[in-house]
Amino acid sequence: MKKDALSRREMLRASALVGTAGLLPAWLLACGKKELSCMDTAGLAAPDVAMRTTLGYVDKSPEANKNCAGCALYNPGAADACGGCKVLKGPIHPQGYCKSYAPKPA
Repeated sequence: MKKDALSRREMLRASALVGTAGLLPAWLLACGKKELSCMDTAGLAAPDVAMRTTLGYVDKSPEANKNCAGCALYNPGAADACGGCKVLKGPIHPQGYCKSYAPKPA
């Protein structure tokens, strides 16, 4: 007698493999993308580093609706690159934040 039907265990195993294989391309793309960091202050003078600290600059804004990309003082860089600021020297992350945040005029 020939067994053609899949057992429940075999069916679940096959479903898990197919489901996982479908996510593989997304996982591989995510692995190759390096997260943007704009915290390197190695080329700045001590007063410029102190100003960043005083104004509380961070790469990731604690407030969702306030970030450097929406600030009037922000100078955008190339795509996927750090920008600049009219107040702070050094690299500025588009999703960053500091106490000098000034919303862009509507």
